[in-house]
Amino acid sequence: MTISQPAKQYPLSKDEALIYDWRIHSIRQALKQKGKATGPLQIFDLQELDHLDQYHYFGTKACDRAIDRLALSPNSRVLDIGSGIGGPARYISYKTECHIQCVELRKSFNEIAQELTQRVGLDKRIQYLTGNILSPQVIDALLPGSFDSIISFLSFLHIENRDKILEICFSSLKENGL
Repeated sequence: MTISQPAKQYPLSKDEALIYDWRIHSIRQALKQKGKATGPLQIFDLQELDHLDQYHYFGTKACDRAIDRLALSPNSRVLDIGSGIGGPARYISYKTECHIQCVELRKSFNEIAQELTQRVGLDKRIQYLTGNILSPQVIDALLPGSFDSIISFLSFLHIENRDKILEICFSSLKENGL
């Protein structure tokens, strides 16, 4: 699902656009070099891309730590704020069979995230929402008290209104959620 945001709110400089486009291009090139430009993928195909799929520090080790600390299971519902291209969500859902709702500001990131998630067969467990987590439209799309846990890798530092993001997190969690 895409929730429209006014384009003037999030203008990208040419350098910023190049950085974001580079990641998507690099993923496509790496898969093409492996002979896997199209068709089904295994999660291991994406894990081999390392920093291209895990767009944060410490890669899958950070995801494993989140799995352990949050005690994620097949019954868990997780909110991933600033999900990027979906690498952490795919890895965590693959390892735990949990359900994840991703929220990402950049439409191009969500488009490749959805594609890769479908190609590894996790699209029944992972959903993607494009929009600003602070916008009323996104907040309304996230049902209050519906998540067991929230994850976010390297996203909160880009959100100026920390009080608002923490308020959204708190209201999105079930009682005793983490």
